[in-house]
Formats: sequence, structure tokens, C-alpha cells
Amino acid sequence: MELSKKEKLLAFGAGLYLLGLELNSCRAELEQLLEQGASLVSPEVRKKNEAFNQMSLQFTQMEEEYLKLKEELLSCDL
Repeated sequence: MELSKKEKLLAFGAGLYLLGLELNSCRAELEQLLEQGASLVSPEVRKKNEAFNQMSLQFTQMEEEYLKLKEELLSCDL
């Protein structure tokens, strides 16, 4: 069964919310590492930064899809 556009929009919104929580958690962990004196080039910081960058890219892509779908739904309602 295929989801309707409204259901897809809700699913994207929920996914964005959850990914945003993960992104903020990852950012906080990265900040904590740096506050504890970890070097910017340490393997731990580099690994955490790469994870943050990947999540950030995923969030941006999901957000673009969400906004595109939202615009489609709004144009249909007019």
C-alpha cells in the first residue's frame, strides 16, 4: 500500500524531528570532546565530526524533500 502525499509529509516531518534530535546530540558530544581538550585532529574528534557531517547532509536532503512535498500539497489545495 502506497502512502498518500499527506502521509508522506507527516512521515518526513517525524523523520526530520528525530534526525534533528540525533544531530543535536552528536553536536553536543563533539563540543564536549573539544571542551575536554581533545585535539581537532584526534581520531575520536574526526570520527564524531564525520558522523555529524553525514547526519547534517542527510537532514538537509530530507528537509528539501519535505519542503518540496509540502509545496506540492499546498499548490493542490489552492
